[in-house]
Amino acid sequence: MTNLIKDIAKNEIGAPILSAIILIGIAYIDQNFWTAIISIILAFLISDMILNLFVGGGKGAPQIPLLGNLIQERGYTFIAYFIGILISAILSETMIIPFFKPMIDNRILFSIVVTIAIYVDCKIRFFNR
Repeated sequence: MTNLIKDIAKNEIGAPILSAIILIGIAYIDQNFWTAIISIILAFLISDMILNLFVGGGKGAPQIPLLGNLIQERGYTFIAYFIGILISAILSETMIIPFFKPMIDNRILFSIVVTIAIYVDCKIRFFNR
């Protein structure tokens, strides 16, 4: 059984399926805990998308895409990062999570949708580079 789980976890499609099964399991063990986890995951995904607008670059050369491609001072980078996180928190709490509340009642479907969103984010961030 352990080798089967390892083989599934190594696979690009198997890992998300395993993750969805885990989320669905949590949903039926403790719905309040599942709702909290889903809210955190949604906030993270929103933050990840929004932060790409505010902070970019890498390897010690931070950039603020809204200001162009010039390397920015670390203080400016921190402020842009902070603003991105703040906007993400406000958006996720006031708009995004309430929008998804009616769908959260279908725990199986919503667990699958959230897992797909995580997969897409992972694919964009890591697999397509």
